[in-house]
Amino acid sequence: IKASGEGQSKKLRNTQVKLKDKNFVPVVRLQKNPGGFVAATVLGGEGFTLESLKQQHSWMADFEEPKGIAVNEKYLIIAESNTIFVFDREYRQAAKFTDPLFYGLHTVQFSPFHPGRILIASTGTELIFEYDINTQQEVFRWDPWQNGLNISSAGTVLTDTLRRGPLGPLGLNAEQRSLQINGAYYDDRDPSTFYVVSFLRGEVLAVDRTTGKARPVIAGRRRPHGFVRTKDGWMVTDTFQGRVVWYNRRIKMTRVLDLTRLPKAVEVEGVEWLQH
Repeated sequence: IKASGEGQSKKLRNTQVKLKDKNFVPVVRLQKNPGGFVAATVLGGEGFTLESLKQQHSWMADFEEPKGIAVNEKYLIIAESNTIFVFDREYRQAAKFTDPLFYGLHTVQFSPFHPGRILIASTGTELIFEYDINTQQEVFRWDPWQNGLNISSAGTVLTDTLRRGPLGPLGLNAEQRSLQINGAYYDDRDPSTFYVVSFLRGEVLAVDRTTGKARPVIAGRRRPHGFVRTKDGWMVTDTFQGRVVWYNRRIKMTRVLDLTRLPKAVEVEGVEWLQH
């Protein structure tokens, strides 16, 4: 279980820039919310609230904007805003590391091909990293701006100079991003391919690790976040539509789980935000 104040962290303003994407929300600066935590608990019964979770958990720790979690037989990995934490399965911290270009980390995933390697999505700098958690060294990096995806939603050309700062607490401003990367995922059948979820484009991109080139394999979603490779194809969260959508290997939609009719608090009535 993870929680961060992401939904309360966006400050909006009006803009005179004519944006190419009419649904794009201009953001001046993304602010960190320090009130996040990660907890381990047992699912069952009638579920739980955040208050009951604080009383009934096997482990809980505070983090700043935790979003990514990965678990294997040896380690628990937690991606905080700009830091990777490594715990053993007894919840003892084994290591932590960062990088000057880690900002607004979103997802982290263990490699199915190389034990000890993890794929990291740095949303705030629009970069994908692969790191070895044993050596805490970078193994691989993918930069969409160097592979033809360097035009922002405001229509400007993005260059690496922007990443050199000054940056906000969560990295680049939204109008300085071309994809708004919400996640990076290995293809567990093909070591030469990984997938990137683009919030701004509404797409899942397949990236060739050798050439760096990306192609959309799923498109037309409303601000997607979660992505899972299933035995028959893919599963994606359609964030603004409040749906989970399944596709077969031929990219044909096979199933939709609609969650829009679930009860909501009055203040968010009519708003959908399905993340992972």
